[in-house]
Amino acid sequence: MAPFGNRRFFHTGGISRKRAVIFVVASVLIAGRLGSPIRTCLAQEEITSVRDLAVRGTVESLTGDILTIVDADGKLRRLRIQTEASRPIMLTGGSVPLNAPARIRVTGAVHPSALTAGMVIDIEGRLAASGQVDQVTRVVLQPPGSALHGLSLPDGPPSAGQTVNAKISAAIRAINKEIVKAGIPRDVALRRDQLKIDLTGVEKVEVDFGMAGMIRRGDIVSGLTASEVSTGDVVVRTIDVELVGLREDARLGVDDRLRIKYAHLPDEPSGPRDERSRNFLLRTDLSERRTAILLDKLETMLELVSDYYGRPLRQPIQCVVVENPAQWNVGEFPERAIGKIRNGEGMTEYRRIGRQQTAVVYSAANDAVVQHESVHGYCFLVFQTTGPLWYAEGMAEVGRFWEPENAAVHADPAILGFLRDSDPQPIDDILNETSLAGELWKPYAWRWALCHLLVNNPNYATSFHAFSRELMNGYKGLEAESNADAVAAFRMVFGERGRELNFEYRHMLANLNGGLRVDLCAWDWRASHKPLSPGKETQIPIAAQRGWQPVGVRVQPGETYQISASGAWRIDRHGMETSADGMPGSGTGRLVGVLMHDYRLSDEFELGTLTTWTAPAEGDLYLRCREPMAALDDNSGEIEATIKREH
Repeated sequence: MAPFGNRRFFHTGGISRKRAVIFVVASVLIAGRLGSPIRTCLAQEEITSVRDLAVRGTVESLTGDILTIVDADGKLRRLRIQTEASRPIMLTGGSVPLNAPARIRVTGAVHPSALTAGMVIDIEGRLAASGQVDQVTRVVLQPPGSALHGLSLPDGPPSAGQTVNAKISAAIRAINKEIVKAGIPRDVALRRDQLKIDLTGVEKVEVDFGMAGMIRRGDIVSGLTASEVSTGDVVVRTIDVELVGLREDARLGVDDRLRIKYAHLPDEPSGPRDERSRNFLLRTDLSERRTAILLDKLETMLELVSDYYGRPLRQPIQCVVVENPAQWNVGEFPERAIGKIRNGEGMTEYRRIGRQQTAVVYSAANDAVVQHESVHGYCFLVFQTTGPLWYAEGMAEVGRFWEPENAAVHADPAILGFLRDSDPQPIDDILNETSLAGELWKPYAWRWALCHLLVNNPNYATSFHAFSRELMNGYKGLEAESNADAVAAFRMVFGERGRELNFEYRHMLANLNGGLRVDLCAWDWRASHKPLSPGKETQIPIAAQRGWQPVGVRVQPGETYQISASGAWRIDRHGMETSADGMPGSGTGRLVGVLMHDYRLSDEFELGTLTTWTAPAEGDLYLRCREPMAALDDNSGEIEATIKREH
C-alpha cells in the first residue's frame, strides 16, 4: 500500500475484507435457533441439519466459538457455540459463517469479592430509613445491563430507628471491602437513590443467567442439545452449565465488563449525531450505550498503540459509524465508503492539504472494523505513513486485539482455525506482499500472526519494538512505503536469528488457540546443552506455567537415564495440586519430555514422577507440564526434576 499522493487517499484494511466474509454473508443465513431442518445456501454450498444430539459431561475448554467437553462416556467432543447474537460462528475451517445464537444458562455462585462497580445485584436483607442495609441473607448477580426494579417492602417503609424486610434491585457504584454503595431508582417512601449495603457474613453471590464468560474447565454440563450439520460441525442449540466451586473472580471479557460499566445508558436506536471523546470525533447512529462502549474501546486501544510507538496523537481521528444506512444521507460519503458500509466493512480516507492532514474512518457498526481502521488513522496522523502493507495490516490487527496487561491471543476464532489448520506461510512470503494468495482476508491473518509473535515474544519483542519505531519514523532515511527497503531492514535486524524465529513462528501456529501466550511459550535459546557423564545427575525446576524448558542435557541414541520429579503444581487457578504423574485418567499435568535436534522436535514422550528412559535419538532434552499451550496462563507451581545418567 502506498497511500500518499497529493490530495486524497483511501485505505481498505484487511479486517474489512475478512469481515466481508462474516457480515455480508451472515445477512443471508438463517437467524435464531437452530431447528430441523436447517437449509441455507452460500457460494453454492448447501448446509442442512443431519441429526440432533443431547450431551452431558464436563467442560474442557471454551475458546472463541469452540466448546470442548468430556461427555459422560469419557469421549472428547468439540462443538461450535455462538455466544453473542452479533457474532456468527464459523464452520468448515472458517469459510462458512452461521448465525445461530445458543440459549445459554449458567448457574452457580461467585465469592462477594468478585463483585465490581456497574454490576446489578438483587438483595434480601434488613433496610433502615437511613439507607443502610444489613443482615443480608441472599445476593443474586444479574446479567449485564439488567434493569433496576428498586425496592419491594412487604411490611411498609422503615420508620426512624427501625429496620424492615426488603428486596432490593440495585446497581453497584463502589465497593470498599464488605461495604457496597449501590444506586436504586428514587423511591418516594425512602426518599433516596443510594444505599449502603453491608455484606459482612455473606459467603456467596448466586448466579443464574446466560453469560458464557463465566464458564471454565471442570464445570458441569448438565444439559446440552446440539445439531450436527452437513459440514460435519456440531452446533450447540441450548446449554445448561453448573459452575463448580465458589468462584473468586467473575473473569468477564472486555465486552461484558463494558456492558456492565455502561448499563445505565439507554440502548434504544438513535439517529445520526456527533459524539466526542479525548481522541475521537464520532458521528454515528449507534445507541448511547453502544457509542460509549465503542469510544471506550477506541481510547483504550489508542493508549496502548501510542505507548508502543512513544508518540501521542495530536489531533482527533474522525469516525463515521453507520448502523442503519436508511437514516443517513449517504450521498455525502465518498463513493467507495457507501459500498463498504453496506457490506459490513470499513475504509479510511486520508487527506493532506499543505500541512493540514486528516484521517476519516467510514465503517459499518462493528467495533472491530472501527478499531482496525483507527490504527491506520493514528499512524497516518502521527507518522504520515501507515508503513508497508505487511506491517500496516499486521499491526492494525495487533492493535485492535490489544488489551491492557493481557498478552494472550484473543483473535477471531475463524482466523485462529485457519492459521492453525493451514500449512504455515513462509515468513519471507508474508514480508513480500505480492507472494500471498488466497481469499482476501487470509493474507492479513498471516501478517497478524507474525506481528503478534514479534510484539509479544521476549526473544524478539525488544528488537521489533525498536524496528517499529525506526520504520515508522523513517528507517535511517528509507521510504517506509518501499516494501523492498523495509524487508531488507527487517532481515538486517532478524537475519542472524532467522532459524530461531522461523521455529517459534511455526510452533506458535501449531498451538494457536484463544488464550495462548507466546511469552510463556518462548524458547530459551541461551541455554547450553552438554552430555551427562555416566553416574552423574543434574537438577532443574520445571514451572507449570511455561512451555518447553531446557534441562541442559544432550542425549545420544541408546543412553539410559533415570528421570524423577518431586513437588506439585496446579493446572488450574482454583484446582487441586497434582504431582508430576498428572491427573488420574486424563494425564493432564503429567511431566512430559521432547528432544530437539537441528530445530526439529521429536514426538512428545511421557515421564511422570519416576521413569527410566532410553534416548531413541540424538537431541537436547526439554521438559514441561502436559497441558494445551493455550491453557498455561492459570497454571502455578513447579516440580524439581532430577536427570541421572545410568552407568
